[in-house]
Amino acid sequence: MTTYGRNCPTSPKALLSAATTPLIFMEQTHQDKFVHIKSRLPQSALGVDALVSTEPETSLVIRHADCLPIEIRTPTCVAALHAGRKSTQLKLLQKVVQYIKSFSSESDKYSITFGPHICVNCYQIDRARDTHYSLRDENYKQLTVELPKSAFSLTEVNECTKCNHEKYYSYRGDGKGTPMNYSIILGLQKIEL
Repeated sequence: MTTYGRNCPTSPKALLSAATTPLIFMEQTHQDKFVHIKSRLPQSALGVDALVSTEPETSLVIRHADCLPIEIRTPTCVAALHAGRKSTQLKLLQKVVQYIKSFSSESDKYSITFGPHICVNCYQIDRARDTHYSLRDENYKQLTVELPKSAFSLTEVNECTKCNHEKYYSYRGDGKGTPMNYSIILGLQKIEL
């Protein structure tokens, strides 16, 4: 996963138009819906917060400000998830892993990446009670419900989008109308025999 925010060397639009593989976007709705991409078309999926792809040489794109971008990679597929609080509470990650398990081998290893997102200290959801929410911890719990720790490796980009204001856009830091960060996940590589 590569994430571009304020650190993007060019505009995100120019960056995306310069891509060397087809890009598939999702219209993120903060729900638990996902779609399995089995061809290079469509270039966008409506009303979903996750994409699962078994199509070689496509890239999946997550637009996010403070939500947690998640990459899942197995030998047979890649997935991109946009995990905000609502989709996390609806157990999006758990549902996507269940789905991937339905067509994967039991011996498949999962490589998971948690990208930059708002940290628990900055994500206050109830000011009166000083209640904070951890996107990282809640999604990690879902992961361990579905997979034994020996079945996956987890890479974490431990950067808060609000604390690292010079690098990332943050809804809670910048306010309504903030531009989006783009996390791009390269698809499966085609192997010529």
